[in-house]
Amino acid sequence: MSLRSRLRAHLRDTDTVIVQTVTAGGSPRRTPIWAVDADGASYIRSSHGPGSAWYGRATGSGGLAVIIDGEAVPVTLTPVTDEHVQDEVDLAYRIKYVDQPQFVRNLVSRTARPTTMRLDPA
Repeated sequence: MSLRSRLRAHLRDTDTVIVQTVTAGGSPRRTPIWAVDADGASYIRSSHGPGSAWYGRATGSGGLAVIIDGEAVPVTLTPVTDEHVQDEVDLAYRIKYVDQPQFVRNLVSRTARPTTMRLDPA
């Protein structure tokens, strides 16, 4: 299985994904987040908007890695501005996390949508 396929399957099939960022002091920091598969790709977003600590580190110089089977897999992040893709990501969050409506509400909010990023292996 290619790294792209492995990453996509992990993000699609895992309820709570663990991502790793690096603090300003250089220490790795792991954070649980939710990820979805939509429009033929994998996506994440910050439920608390751009002010979230993990999001700031991920979009800063430290980057982001997804933890798969204990291994930190570096990814590239591509901001998503296309409204159609944003709508597809909203729908994917609503479907995948249907049993968590109180949290999904934040993930599909006007605060969270601008933080949507497509993930690809680095």
